[in-house]
This record gives sequence, structure tokens and C-alpha cells, in this order.
Amino acid sequence: MAEKQSLSRDEKSWILYDVGNSAFVLVMVTAIMPIYFKDVAAQGLPSAVSTAHWGFANSAAALVLAVLAPMLGTLADYRDSKKRFFLFFLAIGLIFTLALSFITVGQWLLCLLLFVCARVGWAGANIFYDAFLVDVTTRQRMDMVSAKGYALGYIGSVIPFIVVIVLILAAGLDSGLPVKQVRFGFVVVALWWFILSIPAIRNMKQVHFLPVPKSPVISSFQRLAATFRNIKEHRQPFLFLVAYFFYIDGVGTIISMSTAYGRDLGFGVTLLIVVLLFIQIIAFPCTLLYGKLSEKFTTKSLLMTGICIYCLV
Repeated sequence: MAEKQSLSRDEKSWILYDVGNSAFVLVMVTAIMPIYFKDVAAQGLPSAVSTAHWGFANSAAALVLAVLAPMLGTLADYRDSKKRFFLFFLAIGLIFTLALSFITVGQWLLCLLLFVCARVGWAGANIFYDAFLVDVTTRQRMDMVSAKGYALGYIGSVIPFIVVIVLILAAGLDSGLPVKQVRFGFVVVALWWFILSIPAIRNMKQVHFLPVPKSPVISSFQRLAATFRNIKEHRQPFLFLVAYFFYIDGVGTIISMSTAYGRDLGFGVTLLIVVLLFIQIIAFPCTLLYGKLSEKFTTKSLLMTGICIYCLV
């Protein structure tokens, strides 16, 4: 019966951060920024070339995180380190998202550099935000809290997305994507992300940690090396890491490239926006459903079902 209790303050703070940072994914990675890059920042470049540049930028951001993440993860195990890293990357993400609001026609290289920094900030903050799940809730409630975070993240990100859509449609698309309105939309995303981060900044605390050694960096390298040496002895984590490597890269590629590819195929801005809005809305109840199903079925069976449906689609 205890597990049916209402959400705690820490759990709510964790969930609200998902609502905030999901707006970055929807507007800056998936929906508006790819169109803005192709139609405005990369104006004058061949369409296929601009799409390739957009893909390289997303790959560069992923590569930076792939190189940094193992070391950052070991350093974050020490007392109070998780929160400091979370705040550092959050600040990077917010600052460079705001910086993107100054990009205008033809500034494609600067746009990509700022976008890579913003995405590294967002993804870096997410590493430590996800790691806080074990600190804000119990093992028995993790599936429920995580599902609610994802569900509300999907539906919550629709709010700033709709604001951006209204700004764009109010200005009209007759003469192309309205630059000023889209740039202001980037500011809206940064503000939404920051405001909903405040509860997490104030309330999330690192409960599980290691004592800080005399040489934290050297000790972190040693623990990281030991982990790589012994990982094959732990079959389940090893298989999970291998599977996740292939799974998340495929999903991430579809998320980040779908709109740019859609523009290359000739789909209009309005159609792409409507489709993405529909996806966000339908994902909300489906995510809650998965959270409820986790009470009756194993996480693995639900995961495999989802992957099979995804592959068939």
C-alpha cells in the first residue's frame, strides 16, 4: 500500500525537469531548428548539403558526449559531484540555446557550432538528471516515476511548441519561415526549460555517493579502467550497454534527422509541424500506459515489444 502514495517533492521535481528539457528536443532538435537551419541559416547551400551538415553536427554532439560520459560518470559518483555536473551542463545548454536566437540568414557554420554546444549541454545535463532517479525515489517506484516523467515531458513540451507555432503562423509562411518569430521561439524554449528546472535545482540531492579520495581524477580513471576490465564478467550490464548502443543511436538519428529529411522530400513546414504535434500528443497516453503495464509485465518484455513495433513501422 505504501507504494501507492502520492508523488514526493523530490519525485515531482525530477518529473518537472523532464517537462522542461523535453521542449529542447522537440523544438531545437526535431521540429523547428532543423527547418530554420535548412531554410534560413543554410540558405544558399544545396538542400542535400545542408542536410548532411545537420547530420554531421548531431553526430559531433553525440561523439563529444560518448567520449566524455564515462569519465564524467565516475567523477559524479563522489559526494555532491552529481549536482555540480548537472548544473554545469544545464547552464551550457541554456546559454547556447539563447545564443541560437541571434543566428540569421547564411550563418550556417556558426549555427551548427552553437547547436552542437547546446545539444552537448542538454545531453550532459540529462546524464546526471537520469542518474538522480535513484536518489529521488525507491527501487519499487522507479518505473512509475520514470514513466510519468516521460509522459508529462511529451505533453508538457507541446506548450512551448504551440507558442512557437502560433508565432510562426501569425507571421505567415507566404514569404518563407519568419526569422524574428522563430528566433524569439528559441528564447521561449530556453525560458521554459530554465523555469521548470528550478525545482530540480533546489530539491534534488545526491543520496548515494562515494567518499571523495585524495586524488579524485586519478581514482576515477582507475575505477573506470577496472570497470572496463571486469564488464564482461557482469553479463546483464554488458549486454544492456551493447544493446543500448545500437538502439539509442538509431532512435536518435530518426529524431534528429526526420524533419530535415522531410524538407528534402518536399513536405511543407505546416505539414511537418502538424505531424510532430500529433506525435507528441499521442505519446502522452501511450507512455502512461507503458508505466501501468510495467506493474504487470517485465520491463524487458515491454521493451522488446516496443522495439518490435518500432522496427515494423
